[in-house]
Amino acid sequence: MSGPLIIGVGVVYLVVALDQYRQGATCIAIAWFGYAFANVGLFYAVNQPPVVPDVMVSLAVVTRPDPSDKSTLSYFCWEHGKPPDIVIEIVSNREGGEDSARLEHYARIGVAYYAIYDPDLKLSKRPLRLFSRHANSYVSFVDPSWLPELGLGLCLWKGHYEGTEGTWLRWVNDRREMLATGAEGLAKAKAEAAAAQAEAAAAQSRADEARAEAEALRQQLRQLQGDQERDT
Repeated sequence: MSGPLIIGVGVVYLVVALDQYRQGATCIAIAWFGYAFANVGLFYAVNQPPVVPDVMVSLAVVTRPDPSDKSTLSYFCWEHGKPPDIVIEIVSNREGGEDSARLEHYARIGVAYYAIYDPDLKLSKRPLRLFSRHANSYVSFVDPSWLPELGLGLCLWKGHYEGTEGTWLRWVNDRREMLATGAEGLAKAKAEAAAAQAEAAAAQSRADEARAEAEALRQQLRQLQGDQERDT
């Protein structure tokens, strides 16, 4: 595995390091239009054991989980009113069945989109594969950069994140622009605030210069008037 997975949904962002998956960490991010879960149980039928996707996102869910109560962080399809809209599995070895058993299982559950992120190319020559559900099975989705039913897309981004240079999996909007992480949003807000402050300071400086020039002109005018009065 290489690097963390950066996932943004709406205005709140879920960042899950891959070593946290190995340690069994549970994370949740709440967004204004949906929820993103990491490493929590997906219960799809009563009296059936859950599956545990690396990441799943559900939009417009009926029941809203309480992030302060860990007992509510499992995803029960019958309580939320539907399966997750997308499941993302991260490949760490060749034994997880991400492109075989798990793919078939998520199709039977009814997950609309299924993504396999294979950063080390253990199962395929493509690091990111996406599938959409048709007639109870998955077909390969050519362009993962836009998922029309979700109003989101996925992309691979090469850049610097939390002290590490690497390739990261990220969300994009309908313009194929990456959704900012919290740190990026904060940095952008600070930059915009600094730019606005600098512009305000520049405007104040220009106003001060204009007032000084106007005062200088008034003094010149008074001096000329005084000279004219003395000449008469």
